[in-house]
Amino acid sequence: MKKRKTSIQKLKEFARQSNRSIDFSVKHCHGNALNPLIYNLRNLYIPNNGGENSYFVCFGDSRKINEKSTFSGVFFPISMCRSAKILIRKKNIKDIFNPFLSQSDYKTGNESFDSQVVIEEFDSIGTNNIFKNLEIQELICNSLEFDKRLKIGVNLVNTSFVPSLINRSHFGIFTTDRWFVEPEKIETLFSIAEEIRSHIIQIEEPKLELHI
Repeated sequence: MKKRKTSIQKLKEFARQSNRSIDFSVKHCHGNALNPLIYNLRNLYIPNNGGENSYFVCFGDSRKINEKSTFSGVFFPISMCRSAKILIRKKNIKDIFNPFLSQSDYKTGNESFDSQVVIEEFDSIGTNNIFKNLEIQELICNSLEFDKRLKIGVNLVNTSFVPSLINRSHFGIFTTDRWFVEPEKIETLFSIAEEIRSHIIQIEEPKLELHI
């Protein structure tokens, strides 16, 4: 019987076929006498291009059972305070019938956008124009329709194993479900992320000119 490829093997193949570099690490962690299991700590990143503007990033820690023990998606650096935390996800049926949601979540003022998403963590979002931009809002909605597991966030997961993201705020389009290994999905995520990054640069350029 042919041995099934691991996620890392599939992603190494994707990187080779798309002419991209890849960096990955796998560490085995032993349990204790009461729990003699071997746990895996895995991380991986693939730069989108030579300019390394965005990265496909994967992380998995089998020692933990929480929302951030596994994630996979595309991330890029962003000029925001490192303490800022923002989480946007697609609104679901439970949210529609949740009487407390309208009082707790943040609204951008765009009724169409606000009716499709839930902004669960919104530290610093009210003073930032990025998430009020109509083009970025449309791209966010498109990405959440592309895969309903996806989340949009700023500084929500630990990407410190990616050298260019160390000590920098980052914008992410990711899932905490399982790793993406399908080439067409990874390319779509890269494409959406680059479009959003391009719009963010246009928003930030006037601010930079004011400081020159």
